[in-house]
Amino acid sequence: MSKVPELEISRTSLGPLSWVKLGGPRKQVFLNLGEMFGEVITAFLAGASERKRVAHMQKSPHLKTVLDATRRLFPGPISELEAMAEGAEVPSNELLWLNIRGDLGYESDGCSDLGLRSQTRLLLVHNEDADPAHEGDCPLLTLHIDGDLPLTTFWYPGMLPAMTFWLNSSGIACGIDHIPVASPGAGVGRQFLARHLAAATSPGELVDWAGQVPMAGGYTYMVGSAEERQLLTVEVGPSGISPTEVAQRYAHTNHFLDLTDHQVIDEQSLPRLETLNSLDEPTTRDQALRAFSDPAMGIWRDATGGDPLLTLCSVVFDLDERVVMLHPRGATESHQLSFEEFIPPM
Repeated sequence: MSKVPELEISRTSLGPLSWVKLGGPRKQVFLNLGEMFGEVITAFLAGASERKRVAHMQKSPHLKTVLDATRRLFPGPISELEAMAEGAEVPSNELLWLNIRGDLGYESDGCSDLGLRSQTRLLLVHNEDADPAHEGDCPLLTLHIDGDLPLTTFWYPGMLPAMTFWLNSSGIACGIDHIPVASPGAGVGRQFLARHLAAATSPGELVDWAGQVPMAGGYTYMVGSAEERQLLTVEVGPSGISPTEVAQRYAHTNHFLDLTDHQVIDEQSLPRLETLNSLDEPTTRDQALRAFSDPAMGIWRDATGGDPLLTLCSVVFDLDERVVMLHPRGATESHQLSFEEFIPPM
């Protein structure tokens, strides 16, 4: 039960995937998130892999520059993390370090995206890949924060919302891929920009906002609009941004295809991109979801055979029909919801 009377809270599930819905003032929402997931956050921060990551980051000559730029340009997300840390009873600096993971030349997560356009379909397909330490701990999170666009996203406890896949109430859908930039820029942490971009009301607005902020690390956004019937990929890194309209089919994994930033391409990224490009073209959202969620297809990951990551959830946004399909890890069946059901009112 929440200690904050102003909050509206609902907890349900989609098969094995927990679904948390919160509405109310920003600080109270994040205090409560920290309180609800305090044990998960504390356990992850104490894990060996995270302690190793923090030790690496603390030695980085870029740490202060990235934190200073992030605090200056994104005080709102900083305040959200501070409230979450207070609710979880953990040091706020530890959540700040957690949320610039991957910005300082250390390994991070993966993910795969595929955009498909024809006269009869507009699909955005995404696999959310992560360290096995996150398995079973990540819910769907719906936020109705006062003054913000409502949104639903897959959420890692302790991290800012909207750095995975998300849909907001303007009908903007997004999937995000990690890019391991080898030489950090003198800019902001990418998860802070991602949090900001989730308020975009069109792909064009998202591109404009992304181009206004200097970056430390790299992300690639695949973003689509139901209303504008638009789908594009936006690479964002220290050197700037590169948007590409999806004309028919466009796949992206964990390396830049257009930007020239120095990057470390892991052993999994190129083979997955080749697999995506060689797939028989899905003609329906069901086929697209099966391509991403069937281990035999080569995109779903199981942290085996030298691959350190596993897929936590596959998702398809059907932008024409305004339908979301999800297949969480461990599910015996997939789930289909309308956009309105995916962002339910509080």
